[in-house]
Amino acid sequence: MSASSSPGAGAGGEAGEMDWQKRRERDAQEWIDTCYYIPKDIEYDWRPFCEALVDNHRDAKGDFVAPSLPPRDSRGETGKPKDVIHGPDPAALAPAKGEDWKYVRYIPAWTDPDYREEIIETPGLNLIRNSLTTRDSLYNLRPALRHSDSIRNPTEYALRFGIAADRLDGRSRMSPSWSETRNPLADFTNQVNRLSDEERKLAVELSGRRFRQRNEIPPPGQEILPEVMELLLSQRGLLTNRAFIAEVEKAAGEGMSLDQMVQELERGNPETKTAHRVYLEDAMDDQDYQRLLLGGLTTDELIQHNIYTLSNDEVAMELDNPIHPLFDRPTWDNCEWKGRAAESPKLVYNINGIREEWNVATNDTLWEALQPAMRLISKMFSKRPPVLEALMDLTTRQPIPPESDGRLNPDTPSLAMYVLPEDIDLSLTYPAIRQLKEVYNYDWRENVLRVLSDVLILDIDWGFALAYQADTEDLADDALNKFVYGSTWYDEDTRRIRIRIAGDIIWPLLVPQYSKSEKMGCSFTIASTILHEFAHAIHMAVEALVSWDWAQPPGQDPAVTKLVKSLRGELYNSDWVEPLFKEYPQDEVGRDLEFSLWGCTSSVIGLHQGYPRHLVPLPIALGVESYPSAAGHWRQGAPGPVVLYLRPFSLDYMAKFFRKSFWDEEFEAYGFPAVRMRPDDLPTMVLVSEPTGTSIRMDRNTYGKDTAAFLRAVVEILSDSRQKVLAGYLSALKLEVQYRRQWATWWRHEIGNWEEETLYPLGASINDLKSHMDEASIINELYFADDQPARYTYWCSQQAEGDVIPFVEWEKELVESWREYFRYGGWLMQRLLAVHNDMHDDLGMLQRMVFHYLSVKPDGVAMYIRAEGAEDTAVGRIYHRLANFLRHAEDIVQLIGRVAEQPELVDIKDKWLQWEARFESHAEQYRELSKLFVDGTETAVGWWTIEQKAKFKRLPSGDWKHISERYKKMAYRDYIRAPAAVRDTIDDYLRQFQNPNPLNTQGEFGLEELEDAVKSLTDIDRRGPQPRPIFDFVVPPTQPQQDSQRLEIGLPSQPIASPSSDSVFGVPSEAGRRSSSLRGSPPRRVATHRVRKSTSATQQKSAFSKYVSNLLKAPDTEMGSEEARNLFASGIPQPILDLLPRGQPLAPTRGQGIAPFPNPYASRIVMTSEAIAFQEQQEAARKATQASGGATGVYEAQQLWREKRLKGDSDEEDGQS
Repeated sequence: MSASSSPGAGAGGEAGEMDWQKRRERDAQEWIDTCYYIPKDIEYDWRPFCEALVDNHRDAKGDFVAPSLPPRDSRGETGKPKDVIHGPDPAALAPAKGEDWKYVRYIPAWTDPDYREEIIETPGLNLIRNSLTTRDSLYNLRPALRHSDSIRNPTEYALRFGIAADRLDGRSRMSPSWSETRNPLADFTNQVNRLSDEERKLAVELSGRRFRQRNEIPPPGQEILPEVMELLLSQRGLLTNRAFIAEVEKAAGEGMSLDQMVQELERGNPETKTAHRVYLEDAMDDQDYQRLLLGGLTTDELIQHNIYTLSNDEVAMELDNPIHPLFDRPTWDNCEWKGRAAESPKLVYNINGIREEWNVATNDTLWEALQPAMRLISKMFSKRPPVLEALMDLTTRQPIPPESDGRLNPDTPSLAMYVLPEDIDLSLTYPAIRQLKEVYNYDWRENVLRVLSDVLILDIDWGFALAYQADTEDLADDALNKFVYGSTWYDEDTRRIRIRIAGDIIWPLLVPQYSKSEKMGCSFTIASTILHEFAHAIHMAVEALVSWDWAQPPGQDPAVTKLVKSLRGELYNSDWVEPLFKEYPQDEVGRDLEFSLWGCTSSVIGLHQGYPRHLVPLPIALGVESYPSAAGHWRQGAPGPVVLYLRPFSLDYMAKFFRKSFWDEEFEAYGFPAVRMRPDDLPTMVLVSEPTGTSIRMDRNTYGKDTAAFLRAVVEILSDSRQKVLAGYLSALKLEVQYRRQWATWWRHEIGNWEEETLYPLGASINDLKSHMDEASIINELYFADDQPARYTYWCSQQAEGDVIPFVEWEKELVESWREYFRYGGWLMQRLLAVHNDMHDDLGMLQRMVFHYLSVKPDGVAMYIRAEGAEDTAVGRIYHRLANFLRHAEDIVQLIGRVAEQPELVDIKDKWLQWEARFESHAEQYRELSKLFVDGTETAVGWWTIEQKAKFKRLPSGDWKHISERYKKMAYRDYIRAPAAVRDTIDDYLRQFQNPNPLNTQGEFGLEELEDAVKSLTDIDRRGPQPRPIFDFVVPPTQPQQDSQRLEIGLPSQPIASPSSDSVFGVPSEAGRRSSSLRGSPPRRVATHRVRKSTSATQQKSAFSKYVSNLLKAPDTEMGSEEARNLFASGIPQPILDLLPRGQPLAPTRGQGIAPFPNPYASRIVMTSEAIAFQEQQEAARKATQASGGATGVYEAQQLWREKRLKGDSDEEDGQS
């Protein structure tokens, strides 16, 4: 908030402004004193930084509200909401009478007619200021569907993703590279200025003829018509603008990335690339923007992999089965009582200016929109999913081994776990459960469903409110930092179990502008969410059953009631709320259910939790999270993953669940394994969900305790002040500096987990398949044996007395067993399906490991991973795993081939050949990945090219460059708009990379010892022999003569080398080649049960503060040094070397300096630099003005391409209808 708009600034004049400044200083000091993540024991003056941001921590009255985040967990990440929170039933909060519309909340919040970006409404209906965040490039993005947006002529993608910051053409920057809404005349000026004198004369002459034919006079400086320019391009053998866009679309349709296309043009047709330079640069910039929002994916890749489209084609919502009573309309709460209390506001939505209520009981349109999801839920429930059945039946409960119980103050004898119904063993369950089954034949399922039918309520609420209890204070720092799809509450007073679903994920179903494929994804998300929450509701119903007399059926034997209620003290303790599933480490039954079906559903946009706040809730592009994650309680001694993945769903995968044919054919054949079957046509992309940054230990080892605290605090303060882009950019830079070591740590830990079946089930599933193959071989031999009677006689001789059966029964069982093994969807095919899914996921994980290894391996270094002793290294382990599972895949192909040739299976031979093709594909992928790994590892220089990167088909093209590359343009934009004190602290942050210990504190290890400290991994439990570090590179014998720069991994002798021409915006040149970005956790379901600054009186101005909005504007000579002004002689920003803001540096620096914020336009990976291109354009324009023919001045691109849209016609942005 500017001073002029500060409360009290106007009335009191200068005195009022002074009072407000004192208030700001006081509030900033309170923030520093009370906020745990701001270190007070380092010599750094936080006051100017916090004063500049404190206005984003005020309520609507201007009162300061101190930020108060949940404490960090052991990994240094923000704590997540508890999995189960018991809270009051909202209905109990409303008085019997009152004004029904006194309290109102719009879902989504931006549909409120009174919505303003400058104000945020919190889950508790409080208002907080958001004035500073309006400068952030992403945080306030929202679908451009408000009535006021129509004047900006939003494109189809802008209706979903919002109009991008600073855009005046209604574009979102999210459209595919071939979109018709891209300006086909973007290069018109560029092309005109590159014409020769003769070509220019000809163009003016031809254009003049056409102007005269039309009776028109050309505007000054626009004497050349676009169609004439197209003709000249064609005559020179170059693609016209329209033809070029068609070629881009064709290349994308063939799976080629834009980066690949640019490189091919550069090699084969550089003149065409130059002619369309502006178009390509704009498209590539847009793709970096898309990668930031989509977890590394581009819109091109979403379409190529069928993850997201705007299509209405081939979407069949065919299910017409009845809706189960537990999910039918009478179960939904009639919300007419809402609106009388702040804790239970009236919930409404606004579609095209019409207000409707989020009340399924009375809103027919809403209920109709929910039909596909409700029918899918009912269909799934009618098939009796094993995990749901196990939750309802307490005979599946068993105490876990004492060594797995890590509670310090247990209030029950043991922790409980549950197994699948097929694994029930009454000898292992609790005595009371065993007695109830054996003596009384107690039916747990029937009683649980009876309780649910009496107390279950379905409801709708705001996803940002579901993460917190109704009586919990809002998070003042960022009240919208956590979004959840659903929650489940149990209230003992009202005897209600309430499942609440976020209306945000239902809202797209009601929007007529959204396509069928988008609505199908929403329906799938709703179904998955309600099933997840229903698992929690079952557990709560069981809790009621073992706790309360009212939950018992009338007339029940008192002995039965006593036994049932005795289980309360056995199964329910005050800490661990839910039972563990088999050997899984977490108590989260909702995730157990989802994972057993299709996986834990999440939004791809959710990878960047907390921003953009209005887009995170939209289930536009969906994926499945790897499981288990690190949330919730953890079984003592259970292994945990370090790297979490997200694998996007294809639309084909989701669509099958809404087709009758899937349930009638595939499901009937395979059962629930069919639900998890991966698609055959497209490999699933693999995105990294976590880790999101460096660990505290790694930071302290590298920078020392104080510097590490400073670096982490800067990012936290920016993020909590909703400066999300700047926070993400700085976090990415810090990660990239340590990237090589960080990945070494992560991969070492993951390799140690490969033997853990829960985390990596492929080995176990292959063993299970081979065991069944052996049994099937024996059965097959018996089935076709000519001497079956003799075989039967031998079999009888091996049986115990009383186990022998007649030959007729023995023969019948043999026939049935043979059929069950070899039929379509039989025992063998089900095991093949399990191996297929696990192999598919394993290949994705290994592709990412190999890719990241090759990304950070420096040139001039090689390692012979096939040499003797290499198997003891981490890279050797990776190679061994590739080779091992390649052999297994080849063996399986041969086994399937032999089975498929049996004459008795001719009717289903095509099904067996389909399985053969799947595993041939797996074998080929292992083979290709092994070759890539060997070639890349054993080649010292020049191998890691775009062609090689493109061979990793499971990884998005966003992994080809730094995470900071995605941020840098937007970070630069937000940097120059930030207050001066914020820019100064950012400059201080970047300066830390010049000296690992500038705060005069030593790291826990010296620089030379650092790599050994990382290799030791003392904080990781060792399970079996550990491989040598992944980055123990072996220099090849024929290594060329090297200069003084060290080749081995570790910090260089000079902490940071001088910036090169290809250095990244703000990144020291020693940074690794890849990174992970600052993100929070994806949307979840929740069961709600000293360095000192300069003290100079003169405010120092940042070197980059001279740029206000026009990046090509000459700098203000009063705002920079003479050296700075000379650097801008060309008129555009250039990298500033050895030029820091004029102030006392944090500490003496070693080596050469770096730019605090290098110009984002100064370097491109594959494109001509902006500087060179601009100079070429200027020179061409200068020469052109001397040409005859009257064509003078600067050419501006025509805007005819938007006229049709401005008249009301619409173009599909991806070329689809």
